[in-house]
Amino acid sequence: MTELRQHDPQRFEEKMAAHAPRLRHLRRIYERSPRLGAIVQAYAEDILEIERAARGLRRGAPDSPDRQRDLRAVRDLVAENVQRESDALDLMADEIEAQRAERIETRVAYLTSPQADLTAEPERLRTLVAAFQSAATDAERAVQRDKLQAAAAREVTAEVDALRQRAARIGENAAEEVNRRVQQLLQSPGRHGQRHGPGQSEPEAPARGD
Repeated sequence: MTELRQHDPQRFEEKMAAHAPRLRHLRRIYERSPRLGAIVQAYAEDILEIERAARGLRRGAPDSPDRQRDLRAVRDLVAENVQRESDALDLMADEIEAQRAERIETRVAYLTSPQADLTAEPERLRTLVAAFQSAATDAERAVQRDKLQAAAAREVTAEVDALRQRAARIGENAAEEVNRRVQQLLQSPGRHGQRHGPGQSEPEAPARGD
């Protein structure tokens, strides 16, 4: 991009406009989690290296003496990114756990606020909110709020468990996934790997009710 800015300013502006949404997304990730932002940045940088190396392999002769070396280099980069996907999911789970109490309180505050869109909530939560709203005494209201807190806590637990399970599956199937992606890279000139990226897993929106 620096070279493009020097030699073709108009094309640079077009490229920057095309990449602006991704750059803004990365900035938001960094603001919320510098550690996750670093993983996403390293992941994106490796994608560029992978694509560059894959183009060389597709153009090169199959019997080139350097092919196996170059192929191993691509496999190593792909394997690093697969590991980063698992690491990102585990990190997201860790950060949700660290914010557990805050997320639960934020969720309950949203559900009990006049701005809550309860039509988007499951029936069990709508029932709990209705019971909270219709409570006749402060003591009864406190009981119903405790039930809402317990429901919000279960949501956080389920979210963390889902992230850890996805991370574990990636680890268990890493070798097969690396093989699949490398074969795909060698067969097609399209962009690969981005749809699997940690940036896609990162929760763009805050917890419901934030």
